[in-house]
Amino acid sequence: MKTVVAILGITLLVNLMSGCGDATMEPTNDSYEQKIVIEGYLHAGQPIDRIYVSRNFPVDADLTKMSVLPDPDVTVVQITDLDSDKEYQLEYNAAEDEDWNNYYWTYKDSDVIVEYGKSYKIDVSTVIDGKDLHASSVTTVPQKGFEIISINYNRLKYREKDSNENLINFEIEINRSNGSTFYTAAIEALNPTLESFIYDNPYEEKKPEDVDLHDDAFTYSVIHHAPEIEGRSFKTLGWEVFNFYDQYRIILYAADDNYKDYLITHNNVMEMNGNFHEPKFNFEGDGIGVFASIITDTVYVEVTN
Repeated sequence: MKTVVAILGITLLVNLMSGCGDATMEPTNDSYEQKIVIEGYLHAGQPIDRIYVSRNFPVDADLTKMSVLPDPDVTVVQITDLDSDKEYQLEYNAAEDEDWNNYYWTYKDSDVIVEYGKSYKIDVSTVIDGKDLHASSVTTVPQKGFEIISINYNRLKYREKDSNENLINFEIEINRSNGSTFYTAAIEALNPTLESFIYDNPYEEKKPEDVDLHDDAFTYSVIHHAPEIEGRSFKTLGWEVFNFYDQYRIILYAADDNYKDYLITHNNVMEMNGNFHEPKFNFEGDGIGVFASIITDTVYVEVTN
């Protein structure tokens, strides 16, 4: 399963628009500090797997002459079950190709499954540029109960209308987890092509040379401030999240606070007055990135011409 939010390096957007005109920032190395970059998601009911560990770097760094990955021989990645105090040492998976997604840390034994409602702590220690670094973070897995109950249509024509000329939308009914207030839907076009891109849409103008078959295939939609108690909610998917005439996989997530904080802040790094700030990283010590936990469920739909 692919996740919408992928890090391996943290990039600060430095040319954003504000209400008072263009706000720009010229980054320097004056305040540069070595940091451990962590991307890890614990999936309820699944093993501990694919914890990505990398590093930040100075803005003028020549990345052809340095590794963004810390030396695995001096790196320790550990997950602790805070309910039982059991510690699990993760092992490094070194890729045989150049695909960054295949360089990660994993717990290779089969005796651990991420449990609903439990809290887990990650500890990462490494050495970067001769400096000893350590980072830690705690995530609490959402309570059991979240699932997709139904979806109103399996297939719709793009921006289909009813007899009264009102738009018809896909609407998903979910059962909420007790205590969880944040849910998000990751929408993935399964067979995107330049020919199947929806050029005739009211949201943006694109020519074939502007289409990115990877980036445009992924969108997401969020349910904010859902009731904390278990019950049912509905998520309507607007047509702006569908970029292709295609089949789609829609993965719904019940997410913890770490996931929520990172997702809603990592692209919002400038305030109305033009001041820049970091996303919200829930790490102690020398870490940036995200360590979060989720419950997932999946449905499939099709958008036709």
